[in-house]
Amino acid sequence: MIHRLNVLIATLWLAFAPAYAQVGQIPGWPPVQVVASSFTPASLSPAWWVEARNFSTFFQSSAGTGAAPASNGDVIGFIPDLSGNSVTLKSAADNATRPTLAGVGTFPSITCTATNSTTVFNTTGVNSYNAGAASWFFAIQSNSNSADTYVASEGNSTALNTIYSIAYVNSLTATVLSGFIRNSSSSILLPQTQNLQAGVFNGSNHVFGIIDNGTSVTPYLDGVAGTPFTYTARTGTLTTDRFALCALVRSSGSGFWNGSIYAGVVVNRVLTSTEISNLTSYLSALY
Repeated sequence: MIHRLNVLIATLWLAFAPAYAQVGQIPGWPPVQVVASSFTPASLSPAWWVEARNFSTFFQSSAGTGAAPASNGDVIGFIPDLSGNSVTLKSAADNATRPTLAGVGTFPSITCTATNSTTVFNTTGVNSYNAGAASWFFAIQSNSNSADTYVASEGNSTALNTIYSIAYVNSLTATVLSGFIRNSSSSILLPQTQNLQAGVFNGSNHVFGIIDNGTSVTPYLDGVAGTPFTYTARTGTLTTDRFALCALVRSSGSGFWNGSIYAGVVVNRVLTSTEISNLTSYLSALY
């Protein structure tokens, strides 16, 4: 009898679930967000996009030649960009302080340490500030993190005051997500002490993001929006020529972040609520 009942339930589910999935509602169940299985960040037209599970396309050498990282602990010196914009990340030198590969066989990640003297960066940047709006999202796990560090950032090789990061660890509290925007005249638009979202860097896996609409920033933790923060009005352009993972890179690196990055996506516009939900679900499947 129980077997026949289970078969009946399964038959009804197969018959009606697709229709309900279209609207994200199953009778008697709370509303759910159904994510199309075909979704990828490519549909967002990202400015930059990296996934650690594609490590077979990475290289240990910054020249982008030779061996790819294949085993846990192998160094990473060259990370191609999946967006099609050629924002390739390369290490400044081929030494032992490059990021390393971890999670081979389970959930691969790019692992950084707080003592890296060489990180991976691009020499053109992603130009998020001048785009007028930006959405930065990452799947990460922090590891004994320190305050005043960067999961990702944009800087300038000669104008050292220039900083744009909406993936920053609060300068006072190591578990809190913040942003930091400072222009070349040293005017701070988004203060690095602003507590935007607690609990992001607590040693657990998370998908976090910040959306900058040009006048305010809104944090997201595992798909849930935090409180928007209105920052100082923008004035002029902010020229960046460095986009880096796990650090701020200007004439040299600083603010090294300690943790693992499963994936990251930068989109130079404000994402819709559906896009945020789809992207969060996509990224959370990578850990």
